[in-house]
Amino acid sequence: MPFAIASINTDNGGENGKAFKEQLRQDDIIHFYSRTGTPTDNPRVERSHLTDDNEFWKRGHNYRRFDEQKKALSKWEYVYNYIRPNQALGNLTPIQFYKLWKENPNKAYTIKDKYKQYLEKQRKRQSTARRLKNKNQMEKLMNFIDAKLTPKTIQKVDLQPYKYELIKCELCSWT
Repeated sequence: MPFAIASINTDNGGENGKAFKEQLRQDDIIHFYSRTGTPTDNPRVERSHLTDDNEFWKRGHNYRRFDEQKKALSKWEYVYNYIRPNQALGNLTPIQFYKLWKENPNKAYTIKDKYKQYLEKQRKRQSTARRLKNKNQMEKLMNFIDAKLTPKTIQKVDLQPYKYELIKCELCSWT
């Protein structure tokens, strides 16, 4: 990046131990910790890890030699920061957004607010879809239970169709 790092937010993993903390202290970098088991404390970093995983690691950029891996990571970092547009940044690259923020902070904040509104709409849409999905899964589970509990003396019920419906059910551990 074209600037010094002022602060860092990490999880509480062992890789952030004594040597790491000492290096941060020497470099005058403020260290913030996410709460244990709370990836939502640092969602931008978590999202960048997902992008790294999908667009770098899963595309075969794993090298046995350290110098090759370092070179590939350096190229990826350049692509990510200077070439690859980011939806959350109004389809600007991180460097373009940084420059915009330096030149016109109000325009940068407008982009941020617009993306925040987009996320809120997505959150509501997903919440509604989850409720509907959970309702459907609950109905399938209850139909299976009902069929299972129907006394065989009254009616012999084929459970196979109910089992097929439950295979992808998140409410139970049917496999």
